[in-house]
Amino acid sequence: MSSKKVIIAIVALVLLAILIWPRGQFKISSVENGNTVILNNGTTVHLIGIYDTPESKEFLDDNFVNVKVVLLSDSSAPFNPNHLDGSETIHAYVVQESDAQCINTTIIRAGLSALNEESYLTDSLKSYRKYYEIVKRRP
Repeated sequence: MSSKKVIIAIVALVLLAILIWPRGQFKISSVENGNTVILNNGTTVHLIGIYDTPESKEFLDDNFVNVKVVLLSDSSAPFNPNHLDGSETIHAYVVQESDAQCINTTIIRAGLSALNEESYLTDSLKSYRKYYEIVKRRP
């Protein structure tokens, strides 16, 4: 499976979810490591599809602390962003609210982390498989 195609599927899924998902109001208050951030309410968020690397940690520290974000879950690790009380540890796609930039995808595109296909990518992989089947049938 091509990483580029998986990334395209992730982006498509995230953009669709942004349009229909209820929005909780969060900011990233700190970066724990290259694939984990802490929100202003205390919730720990592991970025879906991202490995912890020094490069991704530096990127998160430099660009996303105090940035408003929207959280999107995967069906394999669901949560309600409107009911996070700060005691949870969740797995999510993290989207910058101001420009709908998916931070997870940005990290992978920049080559700061390889795609971690073992981390709650059920929805994205389903989307990729559907896309792949359509492309395969084309002459």
